[in-house]
Amino acid sequence: DSVIISVILDMILPPTNLNITIAGGQVRLEWDPVPEATGYLIYSSDEPYAGFELDETGEFEIEGTVWTCPFLAERRFYRVVAIK
Repeated sequence: DSVIISVILDMILPPTNLNITIAGGQVRLEWDPVPEATGYLIYSSDEPYAGFELDETGEFEIEGTVWTCPFLAERRFYRVVAIK
């Protein structure tokens, strides 16, 4: 007998048009809303390709597609992930 296991991936598109600005001691990330997204997670790292961890140093603004945090490092990389 064989067992067939099927996995359905409920994929969601990544955020687009990400803009990053630094002003007044704050880092500001802003992006276009993703259809069907119920929220977003921000990950950051000191390296561009590894070491990303959930970044809880910032806050989302009311519209949910803007996130700001204190400017704490000269070199920081961010990933914005849409969640369903």
